[in-house]
Amino acid sequence: MHILIVDDSKTIRFMLLRLLKELGYDTISEAADVDAALLIIQKSPPDLIFSDFNMPGKNGVDFLKAIRQNPATDKIPFIMVTTFHDKKIIYDAVKAGLQHYIFKPIEKNLLIEKLTALSISHHIQPPVVAITTHVIDSNKVGDAPPLKDESGPAKKEQSISLEQENDIIEHFFLVFDGEMTIQEFHAWAAANILPHLPKGCKTQSSEQLLDFLRSAVSSGIQSALKKINS
Repeated sequence: MHILIVDDSKTIRFMLLRLLKELGYDTISEAADVDAALLIIQKSPPDLIFSDFNMPGKNGVDFLKAIRQNPATDKIPFIMVTTFHDKKIIYDAVKAGLQHYIFKPIEKNLLIEKLTALSISHHIQPPVVAITTHVIDSNKVGDAPPLKDESGPAKKEQSISLEQENDIIEHFFLVFDGEMTIQEFHAWAAANILPHLPKGCKTQSSEQLLDFLRSAVSSGIQSALKKINS
């Protein structure tokens, strides 16, 4: 799997590259600006792109739009890595076809969540996450917890599509921009969000739904679903 990192900061590129290698990704290209990135893509299209927003010349949204306008690259998943918390920037990026974004400094657990979500939605290579094992002391076998029987079919979690995720985020910004009332949002969400939430979810009021979206915008829809699942 080929990953492209685009950021004018050599430090950020190094940190992200190191994290990705820890998660099992070995084929990684780097570019310091959009023009250099487009040349790399022309020669060897990546399977996933990480891009900064604020770069000399063209910014991350310009880059994203160029990727989406080219039929040869319009399906490549794109993650924005930025220090900007400006909702207008995020809104423009989502409208242009952004899959996910991560705020700097990059947290490894959040990166794992984004990559795992994309492995499901876009069938990319999932991250390799180390599993911590407990060593049982033979002298204290009596204190060891009983092993769980984990046999049987795995449960399939409910999820929503990236198109629905983008639609949810757009409506989130409509509320906060004053272009949609709480009542209108609640009616829309009841028809478009609740049917896609996991069973047992107790999100019922408009206030709870807005809390859900605040979590969704900061950490991704799938992560937010897990947090509100009872």
